[in-house]
Amino acid sequence: MSIAKIEKPLQSLGNGSSCANSCIFNEHYKPMIFYILTAINLLTFFLFFADKRKAVKHRRRISENTLLMLSFFGGSVGAVIGMLIFRHKISKKTFLIKFFGVLALQTILMVIFYQKFK
Repeated sequence: MSIAKIEKPLQSLGNGSSCANSCIFNEHYKPMIFYILTAINLLTFFLFFADKRKAVKHRRRISENTLLMLSFFGGSVGAVIGMLIFRHKISKKTFLIKFFGVLALQTILMVIFYQKFK
């Protein structure tokens, strides 16, 4: 194996001054990010469904912290859809306050992250 084959991938990382080749916004990573977020949203959606079912059957429930954590780490779209379709957690004020806090924090972090790496 020649040294040129090893050096070429390292040169594509850039000099560290820009995010053009090594950032997570690189074209190479976009599909991976999309699939990960889709999986997290589907998991969150199905956990809202499972929690609603458990609530109806008076069984041990999925904790609010678990639902909020999944929402924070990318599952907020799945959470909103699950809340609306299953009519779950929409009348519980304390959960909604925490959930909208998660959405606000996500929005702030996305704006900061976008401004840093645009």
